[in-house]
Amino acid sequence: MYKILTTASLILASFSIRFEQSHEQTWNAATNLTSDQQAWDKYFRDSIGAIGDSAIKEITTLTGGKTAIRYLDTTGKDGEVDTWEVTGNGDINNKQVDKVLQVKTLPDPNNKNLSTVTKTTFQRSNLIDVSKAAYA
Repeated sequence: MYKILTTASLILASFSIRFEQSHEQTWNAATNLTSDQQAWDKYFRDSIGAIGDSAIKEITTLTGGKTAIRYLDTTGKDGEVDTWEVTGNGDINNKQVDKVLQVKTLPDPNNKNLSTVTKTTFQRSNLIDVSKAAYA
C-alpha cells in the first residue's frame, strides 16, 4: 500500500509541477546572467538560506516583469534532490519574494525505483487572493 501511495504522489507531483508553470513563461538555460538577474539571484539566496549553493538551472521573466529562477541541489545525503522555483516581484529596487516552490525527492533505501516526493509552496499573497487567481 505504501509503495502505491508513494508512486501515486510522485505522479501527481510531476503533473502539478507541469501545471505550475504558466504558458506565458519561456525558460532559458542559465548561462550568462544579466546584472538584474544576478541581483535577483543574490537576493533570493540571501532571503532563503536553504537554497545554499544550489545551481541555477533556468531563469525567466514573467508577466509584470517578475523574475523566476529555478535551482537544483543534488548534494543531499542519501540521494536527496531538492529543486526550487523562486519568483520575485517586478520591482528591482524594492525586491520581495512572491512565491517559493520546493520539491524534495528522497529515494527509498529499499527500492531504488521508488522515491518520496514532497512539494511545499509559499506565496506572499493571502489565501483569498491566491484562490481567486487560481480558480477565476
